[in-house]
Amino acid sequence: MGKVLLIILLAVLALLGGCKNPDAGSREFIPGRGWVPVNR
Repeated sequence: MGKVLLIILLAVLALLGGCKNPDAGSREFIPGRGWVPVNR
């Protein structure tokens, strides 16, 4: 029963995490800093 609840919880979290808009802002990769937001 515990494994079933864990799987359901992970599925709900995955769905909620996938609803975010990936194009919320422009990003630029800078070596040593990673992906940083860019205002253009």
